[in-house]
Amino acid sequence: MLVILAKKYTVDANLLIKIDKVQEWKTVFNEWFERCGSKIPAKYRDGIKTNADELFKELEQYGH
Repeated sequence: MLVILAKKYTVDANLLIKIDKVQEWKTVFNEWFERCGSKIPAKYRDGIKTNADELFKELEQYGH
């Protein structure tokens, strides 16, 4: 949802999103995925991780 809003309101996103927060969110997600990834069915696991990495990469383009 944040990526969609950032695309629509790029000026606000660039002012409000902080790169260090995006890195923190990414770290928290990766830690969660390591702990709980085995509970996700195998056929979805790689797709979820790939999509999350792409979304974090997009978010890193915004902010300061």
